[in-house]
Amino acid sequence: MVIDHGQGVVSVLHHLASVDVHEGDSVAAAAVVGRSGQTGLAPEPMLEWRVYLHAVAVDPLVLGSLL
Repeated sequence: MVIDHGQGVVSVLHHLASVDVHEGDSVAAAAVVGRSGQTGLAPEPMLEWRVYLHAVAVDPLVLGSLL
């Protein structure tokens, strides 16, 4: 799942078992957007969160409080 936060910030969530929002939905801060799962080669249920700023990967913990 890809979430566009605006201002060039994009979150990408991998290994979701379910997605609770649809394309074009507005999502409030801290809203549940899906459930973590065990997909692909994941050895256990997990969530992989990646953040990009103008297409450059950044540490999510740096921007986490702003999202």
